[in-house]
Amino acid sequence: MTRRARCDRYEDSEERRRCDDRAASDERSTPTATTAPPDRDGDLHLRGPLRRRDRADVASSFDHMASSIARETGRVVSARQTVIVEMREYTLQAGKVPEYLQLYEREGLEIQREILGQMVGYYSTEVGSAINEVVHLWAYESFEDRRQRRARLAAHPGWQAYVTKIRPMLVEQRNRILTPAPFFEPELRR
Repeated sequence: MTRRARCDRYEDSEERRRCDDRAASDERSTPTATTAPPDRDGDLHLRGPLRRRDRADVASSFDHMASSIARETGRVVSARQTVIVEMREYTLQAGKVPEYLQLYEREGLEIQREILGQMVGYYSTEVGSAINEVVHLWAYESFEDRRQRRARLAAHPGWQAYVTKIRPMLVEQRNRILTPAPFFEPELRR
């Protein structure tokens, strides 16, 4: 159901008009995957950008998640104190994984290592339901550390040039923030 369709549920004409205005504004401000430049975090907008209020929701969700982990495990987790790992999954057009990996090694790898720091892993899928995928993981000292590093990456001219070359190969992008198990966090801090 589209947001505009959800606006029909309002019986009050003023509420319906405000809802329609918000929906129209969201539609105008959402660039498509093929035309949008990377945002300040370097995300490629393949599934639509996070609007400002959505970014606040992500931060709020992290705080909620941290509270839940602390309650369930007794382990204190905060955006400032715990190592986090970002898992980025790219689905590529069929047969493009070798070309993507060669281009990444030649033009993107050194820039990311310099700016993002700790690569935990970089993989491509061979079999299963998720073929034609590249998965990479990066460790950060905190959510804020990630935000700052991704912003520096997005501003780097060499990275911007690289992204314009890989964008046509990409079908979908998914990002997740992972928190390490207590026994594994020391491994990430090495």
